[in-house]
Amino acid sequence: MGCDASDFVCLGLQFIKDNDLIISGLAERLGGYWKDAGGIFGLIATLIGSYGQLIVGLLGGSFGLWKYYRYHDQVMHRRLVEYLARSRKNLGEGRLEVLDGLLRPGPINGVTTSLFIPRQLRRVLRETRWHHPVMAVPVRRGAKSDLLAATQLGARQIEISEQRQIGLREQMASAKLMLAALIASEAERALEPTARRGLNEEILAYLQSALSFETFSGRLEAKEMEAHQLRLMRQYEAADRAYEELGEIAREERDPRKRAVVMARSLRYRAEIRQIQRILDYRAGQFATPGTTVACFMVFNPNQAQPSANEALTHRSALGTMHDWDLLEQAEILFVASTLAGLMEYTNRAAMFRNHANTALVSLQTSYPSLKHWPRERLARLKQEAGKLRSRIRKAENDAAEQRPIDTSWLLPD
Repeated sequence: MGCDASDFVCLGLQFIKDNDLIISGLAERLGGYWKDAGGIFGLIATLIGSYGQLIVGLLGGSFGLWKYYRYHDQVMHRRLVEYLARSRKNLGEGRLEVLDGLLRPGPINGVTTSLFIPRQLRRVLRETRWHHPVMAVPVRRGAKSDLLAATQLGARQIEISEQRQIGLREQMASAKLMLAALIASEAERALEPTARRGLNEEILAYLQSALSFETFSGRLEAKEMEAHQLRLMRQYEAADRAYEELGEIAREERDPRKRAVVMARSLRYRAEIRQIQRILDYRAGQFATPGTTVACFMVFNPNQAQPSANEALTHRSALGTMHDWDLLEQAEILFVASTLAGLMEYTNRAAMFRNHANTALVSLQTSYPSLKHWPRERLARLKQEAGKLRSRIRKAENDAAEQRPIDTSWLLPD
């Protein structure tokens, strides 16, 4: 096998190997010219003159080992490709020869008791050497034994290959998910609208590519990211479908706690999407009020004190005792419920949800000392987000007290 055109080390060693006699003679001549020189040059000349042929011989002899080490992966890959092509060709030819003995039902053969002509089948098996002449095993019995062993081995190899394929798809999907996250951080810093739009489309493409792998274990997270990205890009209809699909995927989740959390998120975000669309239509003069009961029913039941089965707050109630991030998300969903209730002029329900949200935030604040073992950045982020939500709740309380319009700026994009 030849060297790559860009591999100068390999090309140089190949030249030495192919021209070892010429280079050996040249080494002797150089040693003769410099033998009277002093210092380092004299020492080099003495070494070349005495051991020049040996050095050239060692370089040429070791070149084969080095070349094998350098290119053995390519050799193995080429041989594997050649073997697979030869194997497919032989299997195809043998299969066609066997099928030549097929007795097809019709006017010529009628409906026979056998699918194949026995004599022709034995001849084909013998010619393809699927028999054991040393053991004198009948040709069909020997061929049957070999084929059964081949099918069992093939089944095991296919299973291993499929597991390998699943592993590779898992790696590919995870890499695409992480790429989307990295590009999202770039999009946040992009100032030009055109550049930001291009990065957002790239993020969505990577997320959807990751979701194309049906066996990807991170489909739940990828689908949620896709839905959020579609909402960020103001593709509200597609975002609503993505959030709905998120809930469908969550139904298959084995962990009941995680299933409840994601089901609640799916409904909560679908409610926000419906409310955004209603506000935009209200501003366009299509509706007389900005509130919508459709959004309310996805988070809480506006007509009954007891919630029904498929509402965000109902799913959250199955979590029982909550801590840290669960408490923060609970407070956030309660604030969403208070906003939706306020837009529908359910004043008492809105105030009740705000009070519950404040209670959750107080419980969260009292738990900070128990979170000292957390990384500093993570604890700081939790406190920062809790502070932002507390400020929004305080503003909503002041707006309600002074009968100002309900603030929905957090729902709509900038």
